Parts: sequence; C-alpha cells; structure tokens
Amino acid sequence: MKQTFTLICASILTLWLIACTGVSSSSVGYNNQNGRPKFVTQDPLTKEAIISPGIQETVLPDGRLMVKANVRNRLNKRVHVQINCVFHDAQGFKLEETPYESLILTENGQETVSFTSLREGVKDYVVQIRQLR
Repeated sequence: MKQTFTLICASILTLWLIACTGVSSSSVGYNNQNGRPKFVTQDPLTKEAIISPGIQETVLPDGRLMVKANVRNRLNKRVHVQINCVFHDAQGFKLEETPYESLILTENGQETVSFTSLREGVKDYVVQIRQLR
C-alpha cells in the first residue's frame, strides 16, 4: 500500500513538472545561451508535421557562421513548407535574415538545409519554418 501511494505521488509530481515547463519538442529545437529556441515552427501545420532532429553550426575561416538544419516530415503525406534563418549578434540583436526557401518534404522524408551568414560577428541564429504561403 505504501509503495503504491509513493508511486502515485511520484507520477503526479512528474506530470506536474512536465506540464509546468510548457515545452513542445515538435516546435522547439535546441536552445541557445539566451534561452531562445534555435528551431521554431510558425503555424499549427508545421508544428504537427515538422521536427528538426539535428542542427550543425560551423564557424568558417573568414568568421562567418554556417548552419545546417536537418528537417524531417513526421506525416504520411507530402508537405510543402518555407524555411529561413535569422542571424543574431552576441546580444541577441538581429543582424541579417535569409530569404525564405521553398522546401518539399516527401512522406516521412528528411532534408538538410544550409544557411551561411553574409558577415562575421554572428554568434546566434534561429531557423524558422512555416506553411507555404
């Protein structure tokens, strides 16, 4: 009886902690040092359909930042989306934004999309994805 009560209390506490965080794994990727997400979905369709299983960042020899984002379709239907990257400085101010690229993901397909900043001094970024407009 005592073990059952302890197990129930532990389960309730775990569920409460998960509910309090409010983080959805489908819409938020890896967090940067400022606590902002590095991968963001911008509408309900992409939140349901698209995840980013991995993001790779590389500082090029000339000081520019290159970001490669793996983007995966979780649905059993083809999805047409737009994706871009916003580059920020160390204080979080936007330095530049790439134009949106059209991306077609097949059923359960995965693609790698690459973005490169135009200037040096870029310290942070956010990859954004939205439904085709």
